[in-house]
Amino acid sequence: MGIDGFGYDFKFLLNEGNAAKYQYGIVNLGAFLAQAMVESIMYDACDELNWEEVAGRYAISNACGQEGRSYQDEACSVGTEETDVYTCQVVIDMEITAISSGNGVRAPPPLSCQAGSGEGSYSGYWDVSTGIEIADIPYSNANGRTDTEG
Repeated sequence: MGIDGFGYDFKFLLNEGNAAKYQYGIVNLGAFLAQAMVESIMYDACDELNWEEVAGRYAISNACGQEGRSYQDEACSVGTEETDVYTCQVVIDMEITAISSGNGVRAPPPLSCQAGSGEGSYSGYWDVSTGIEIADIPYSNANGRTDTEG
């Protein structure tokens, strides 16, 4: 994944060629694998689940961040120079849908991102009582996002 990449020309950042930065890459890889194991064992899932309720509802925009986070705005930096930031560029027109969803008949569906849902568009929420998505009104996640773009 670090050398050949995977999927949409993605590469896992290892910073080959620079001994100091290579160590950050190894730590990055170790943290990624540890987190993946914890969540896959704990939730029997291979993707993040839509688990955060906002006022009793599951925002579809939780795909862009839960716990008040905005995934596309997060950066990993170790210094003050622009070259010290280890973050991939956001692909605004990317469309992807997870595989895993919560347990239960009316659990929220897998998280999904799609192009064209940004400015002027919105996503709704998952209604657990009916087991359907309500998409005719904007409903924000804990960070205030109502879209799933990027």
